[in-house]
Amino acid sequence: MPVTAKAANGLETKRTWPPPPLCLIPKPWTKEELALRRSSTFSLRVNTKQATGPEYKFSIYHTDGTEGLRTVLGWFKDIKRVINGLHAETAEDKIPIIESCMSGSASAAFSGKLQKVRNQLVRDLEKHWRESSKEKLPTETPEEFQTRKVLEIALIQKDHVLEDHHVLEAVRAVIERASPYQALFKQKEWMRNHCRIPEEMRFRTFADHIKRINDDELPYLPPFAEQQALSDVELKALLRRGAPKAWKGEMIKQSFDHDTKPLDELINFFENQENADTESGLKTASTPRQEHSAKKNKTTASKPTKKEGGKWCDFHKTDTHSNEECRNTKPNGNGNKYKKPNTWANKANASKTYTKQELNVLIKKVVTKEKGNWIKEAKAKPAGKRKTEEANMLETVLTNTVDVDDIDSDATEAEVHDSDDMTAAIANTLNDDFEEFNID
Repeated sequence: MPVTAKAANGLETKRTWPPPPLCLIPKPWTKEELALRRSSTFSLRVNTKQATGPEYKFSIYHTDGTEGLRTVLGWFKDIKRVINGLHAETAEDKIPIIESCMSGSASAAFSGKLQKVRNQLVRDLEKHWRESSKEKLPTETPEEFQTRKVLEIALIQKDHVLEDHHVLEAVRAVIERASPYQALFKQKEWMRNHCRIPEEMRFRTFADHIKRINDDELPYLPPFAEQQALSDVELKALLRRGAPKAWKGEMIKQSFDHDTKPLDELINFFENQENADTESGLKTASTPRQEHSAKKNKTTASKPTKKEGGKWCDFHKTDTHSNEECRNTKPNGNGNKYKKPNTWANKANASKTYTKQELNVLIKKVVTKEKGNWIKEAKAKPAGKRKTEEANMLETVLTNTVDVDDIDSDATEAEVHDSDDMTAAIANTLNDDFEEFNID
């Protein structure tokens, strides 16, 4: 589907597909929105591999499950930084830290997943407990059997405690709750087929946004499988698709094969082409389209205006001649003035559209007027008793047959260029219908 991006936020203005879960440019938080969010400050170690050392302050905003997907992914990145900076190694140390940085539905999703994991561990422990309850060996004394059983149970309990991967599953439940349906598929589909470089954005910036989404966000979307990010081949095809045709032609001239070149080298090539176009003054896909706007402003500024003391024609709206010099407003040899040229704009202005109600009122006025004319003319012509009786009969027939209240137009809308033509057309129709009452 050929699409050209025009919006500054990386979303196309004319599209027939829904927006992606993660748009190209992140939406910044306003000061008012940040003031409403809760946050916690931690003292983190600079060297995360050492238990002691210099520290620095770091603040993390809490998540309550109402934020967008990108915000939750950013929270996940920050919480990993806090855990590493606090040197929390075990799952029991990480859980309180994570729970202190969330609330609402996010906390409910995290706690619910942990509870499911704990229940499964208890069931597994009971199963191994039953399997380890065996009879003592013939060579064992009761004291030796009891000691061996305690050691086996201790080993089983050690293998059935919360671990780091259990905590990771609980955190992923928070991300999954904030993700729309098939978030990874929709995001990749948008990036492959519909992502274009917005106007007024440098190509290097566009490539950085694409790499950020691919490296920092795609791997952490459901279903949390391995190798979820786009490969370098797909990224090169994506960037090449968003480049202008002139740059692609330059690749052919210079024998630049993007399939064999690294991704960074392809980005550098397009960036050099963009810089060359900027230096030469050529318009590229990432520069704003000012040509049309300049032409439009030039057309608007070139329209003549009426000036004091100068010539002006009200008919042509120009200052090349005056009203007295205009030939269209002077009478011709027959004494009639020239009519305004019948251009397409004048035709549109001359045509008038009547609604059904207006058309009915017009027909009733014409019928009432014509009825009076017929009766008046019929009474003026007869000279004898027979003629008078025929005129009275005509009046009776017209009164009984033509009721203006019963006239209704079948058309819901009629286009009429002249009301006089409309009146004449209705009158001629009525004359044809009552020509049998000619009393001459």
